[in-house]
Amino acid sequence: LMSLAYRMDIGEPAFRQALESRSTIEQARQLARLFIGRELQKLRTRQAYHRHRCQSLKSNDSADNDSVVC
Repeated sequence: LMSLAYRMDIGEPAFRQALESRSTIEQARQLARLFIGRELQKLRTRQAYHRHRCQSLKSNDSADNDSVVC
């Protein structure tokens, strides 16, 4: 489980804190929040980068703005 958290770039302190929960149900909930939260963060980053890249491409393509597909 720790290697999966490492691959998903979840911080070890947050991971260990989730495991300190009293019940296994609460541990599972905390870990799920960490994993889902990290995936959402990566998604937002990709979307922001995509938007920025598209705007940059469109502004650099002054001859024909319709040629850039985003």
